[in-house]
Amino acid sequence: MSSPKARLSLLCALLIVRTASSVAHSQHDRTQHACSSGFPRHSSLQRYNNVTGHVPLFGDLLLSDYRVYAVINLKLVLHQGWHEAAWTFEKEGNVVQCASFGQDPHLQTLVLYADQSALGIDGTRLERVTITGRLGDSERVFDRVPLCPPPDTSSFFFVACTSTLSGAELHHLPEWIAYHVQGMEHSYVYVNDDFAKAEAALRPFVDAGLATLVDWTPPAQHANSFLYQQAQQNSCLLRARGRVHWVALHDSDEFFHAAKPWTSVAQMLHKFVRDGVDDQIGAVQARSWFYGMHDAETEEKERQGAVAVGSANLLLARCVARDKGPIYEGREKLIVRPEHVHYVSVHMVTLGMPTLTLDAESEMRLVHYKDVEHMRYHVTDMVMQEWVEPVQAILDGVMMRGKGRS
Repeated sequence: MSSPKARLSLLCALLIVRTASSVAHSQHDRTQHACSSGFPRHSSLQRYNNVTGHVPLFGDLLLSDYRVYAVINLKLVLHQGWHEAAWTFEKEGNVVQCASFGQDPHLQTLVLYADQSALGIDGTRLERVTITGRLGDSERVFDRVPLCPPPDTSSFFFVACTSTLSGAELHHLPEWIAYHVQGMEHSYVYVNDDFAKAEAALRPFVDAGLATLVDWTPPAQHANSFLYQQAQQNSCLLRARGRVHWVALHDSDEFFHAAKPWTSVAQMLHKFVRDGVDDQIGAVQARSWFYGMHDAETEEKERQGAVAVGSANLLLARCVARDKGPIYEGREKLIVRPEHVHYVSVHMVTLGMPTLTLDAESEMRLVHYKDVEHMRYHVTDMVMQEWVEPVQAILDGVMMRGKGRS
């Protein structure tokens, strides 16, 4: 495999091709309608209230693997025990009892499912499904929620999926997308904050075919909660099934990095396929390693010329220090095989095939730029420096083409 610099010209050429093929599609995206031809761009459940005016559910309704799935967040009704309710799907008089799996450790997210044939759904047109939950004498109803046909049949080997909890993360998302497209073919960004603001900031990357934005805005009084990440990840997992071989589920301040001699995470995953490893596992897990700015003592040495640092205004260039070791439990993130996993709980697979945990020193780490404006470290680590020039080139190319079309 070639180095990041050697792949730079190829990536720029790909940008031209992707931009040409996606301009018409991006214009199509701007007109809102119930279903789109690709990855759905909104949460199916976010605007549907029950009869009492509350919003007890938030998540997604979708078709995947010949089943109807509802990924729901129970945050607002947890105290009432709604994770133990009986749920049904109904379409035009056909009522089907839902099966369920995957309550996360916080008991916030539930996945319901039923065979689509039992509801009389063939998956070729827009349908309306009513979701009902009953607990004792209480009832929660989502009436006639739109259910779109499955996405188009286009497929990827490796994609990234993330969410934004606040508008502040938009500042680093272009860098995150530009880094991951070098090995990953696409990025899906679930927007938990101001969608219009995110769309304006990331429109050049959408137009270039590098990213898809999904409106994933929870009820305003419960915005910016990490507990909505649970529903987002399981939505992405189900929507990737049958279309994506590997999907990375991580935050926008986290960067998967493969150790030498691997030149990219994608190269490692291709090797897993050739060796048949991917048939035996549900996910690979990388341990988090905090990266950030140097402490005051090391910064003084930098000023004296003792430590060389990059000049680009990127996290990859600015954050050349790290913690002394990785975090061995509680901060891991996953790269998942959608066909082999039914449910994920942010840091782990809770229902699916086994997880392969990789060594952070010699195989793969999750470079986590955690609170970089305040945290300081004293161990110099230039491991991400080789990506600065390719990432900057991608950013320059995308923004230049964006200005050319404005």
